[in-house]
Amino acid sequence: MSGGFENKEELLRRIFRSEGRRNLLRTIAREKIITTSELVRRTGLKRQTVVDYLKEFEDLKIVRIRKNQKPWIVIASKELRLLPFEAKPEEKVIKYKFSWKDFPNLLFREKKLELVFVWGSGRIEKAEAYDAIGIPEVVAKILSKAFSKGVPRQNVKIISNTDVEVATNKKLLGSNLFVIGSGIVNLLTAKIMEEIRPPIRFEPPMGREIYSAITEKFYSAGEDPDKYAGILALLPNPWNLSNVIILAGGIFRQGTMAALKALMRHLDEPVFLQPHPIAGIPIRIVRADEDGNFAGFFE
Repeated sequence: MSGGFENKEELLRRIFRSEGRRNLLRTIAREKIITTSELVRRTGLKRQTVVDYLKEFEDLKIVRIRKNQKPWIVIASKELRLLPFEAKPEEKVIKYKFSWKDFPNLLFREKKLELVFVWGSGRIEKAEAYDAIGIPEVVAKILSKAFSKGVPRQNVKIISNTDVEVATNKKLLGSNLFVIGSGIVNLLTAKIMEEIRPPIRFEPPMGREIYSAITEKFYSAGEDPDKYAGILALLPNPWNLSNVIILAGGIFRQGTMAALKALMRHLDEPVFLQPHPIAGIPIRIVRADEDGNFAGFFE
């Protein structure tokens, strides 16, 4: 990783683990346009602290600052309104309507196939081209299954869009979603982590490290072999419970690639993906080798 990449990731860690920064961002997001003087008054932070934090936010492009007048005018970006701020320490009880044995047939209900692939827009941290490796094969295999189940071609609608566009479009948000990448590259992944708070998740939501509440283990970007971990999950869509979210995202590109390869193997061998061995839920932590090949499961 480059120094710039590490700096951006460190800024994200600071934001979501610092109550002062979170409170400042929460205020900006709520007001949309606000002065630095008003931010000092409302948050109780020292003026210099507010200025320092604002410079961090500006580096991440989640605020714009008009500095040609005093006090400065702070303007919330579109992305800022999507970021998760509220702390939710409790584990949520999630009802999983479908399991891996239902996939991909669950997508073919009523003899139609509608699926939205969601890519990171690069507003916070750019996704890599590697995240797309395997997607054409996944689409081809899903289409083959759909046609074999009698889905007519005119009833097939597969589209792709960015995280920001989907997150701000209620109709798209309620679709069957295929979300690629961790919370640091895909804002919708972060939104899902915050909304559902699954027991295996990216923590913080806009980070890349994986936390399992089942085994109480953190999979860290700085540890080997943990850094080759990825999440492969079949989640209920919280914005339309009749639909699902397929999530494939890794700490690094290798984990994302391995998650997609595990899914492709399941499409060839329908009994391949099994529920989590402890929790019995359709979420697995895949293990990759350094080239992004699927190398089994951590959990």
